Amino acid sequence: MPFDAFSTDTFSLIVDSKCAEIDKAIRQLYGQIQELKARRNSLAAISQLPPELLLRIFSFVQAQLFKDDLKRYYRWTAITHVSQQWRDVAIGQRSLWSGIIQC
Repeated sequence: MPFDAFSTDTFSLIVDSKCAEIDKAIRQLYGQIQELKARRNSLAAISQLPPELLLRIFSFVQAQLFKDDLKRYYRWTAITHVSQQWRDVAIGQRSLWSGIIQC
């Protein structure tokens, strides 16, 4: 194997290895950022609402959208993207998901 080919292959392996290390560090930092955001969000006043009250609000929003326009009925599900807490509460309530509506 000529010297140039060997050094190019070796260099490529070193670069790939370093890139993999950096990618791993980036993934770890993203995880830490997500944890910190969740902790910060849990301090917001709205995060202190009990699940029972959130469910009443979610049911009201769902009913209002259904009453206004059948095609908009499932738009209420955007609340599941607000926070993990809201998502868990909404997904855990069967009554929010039990209706089958054909648009």
